[in-house]
Amino acid sequence: MGSFEEIWDQFLKEAARKEAQISAERKRVTVFLLGPGFPHSELDRRRALRDELKRLGINAIVMEDLPAWNKGNLSNKFRDIIEKFKPDLYVAIFTRLGRSLGITFELGFLTALLGTDELKRRLRYCLETRLDASKVMSAYVREQLPMTTVQVFRDDSGLLRAVVNFVDNYTLS
Repeated sequence: MGSFEEIWDQFLKEAARKEAQISAERKRVTVFLLGPGFPHSELDRRRALRDELKRLGINAIVMEDLPAWNKGNLSNKFRDIIEKFKPDLYVAIFTRLGRSLGITFELGFLTALLGTDELKRRLRYCLETRLDASKVMSAYVREQLPMTTVQVFRDDSGLLRAVVNFVDNYTLS
């Protein structure tokens, strides 16, 4: 056994190696950010999150910013996005102010498309603190919470940390 300084130096080298490995793996992950588009500030929150994730080397998708598909309706656009981008992770963001009707539909669509086993592996939830889930989530959505990974966030930096942790844990698994 070495001195404290030698052990500390070894620890720092191993941490740097692991961080480099995780950073390289992040580039291979695509995250589909699901969440409210109204009020507009909630859509802006997802856009800012996407931009921060991209700055960290993580590919993130916000449906509203992708061009309109020629299929004519949102359901077909949603399915086409999934087929084209093949997201590794889906992050469902529920906020106190955001309207959740659209995201509830998307989660039902994903459940039918992927099946519950695959959804358990790829779906993550971010819930804003003091969110009353019974008021903004259907019973079907609340039923999924114990099956998946859930993070509670207080502010935008907490939301970013939660999603980065989801990505890093996904790359490690």
